[in-house]
Amino acid sequence: MNHISDDQVLAFVLGTLDEKERAQVAEHVTVCNDCAARVEEARREVNALGGVQTVIPVPEIPLPVNRGTVWREIVKAAAVLLVGFAIGWAVTSQRAPEVVTVVPYAVNASAPVDSGLVASEAVDLRI
Repeated sequence: MNHISDDQVLAFVLGTLDEKERAQVAEHVTVCNDCAARVEEARREVNALGGVQTVIPVPEIPLPVNRGTVWREIVKAAAVLLVGFAIGWAVTSQRAPEVVTVVPYAVNASAPVDSGLVASEAVDLRI
């Protein structure tokens, strides 16, 4: 004779078995004294604890995922990045680098007095 499991005993006491399994366990308990004693012991323990409230599981509602919306957002982000890179490239490639020309300029192009040169022979340093 197959006895009912501890899980089935507890589920029977708590009333969480489906109709078919509940009927099978109830029928078995009427003919098996060992299982009937286990059921009574489980009832006493549950009552001693003040009973157990069974929690009805709330079905999980899946959120609708519109894959088109996700791809649309990815394409928008890629377009913004592409436009940003294009503007940055256009701005930097249009601007020519500044050429700085250093021209030496002498305020007084006359030769020093002790150099032996005459002012008319002084070299013009302006380029």
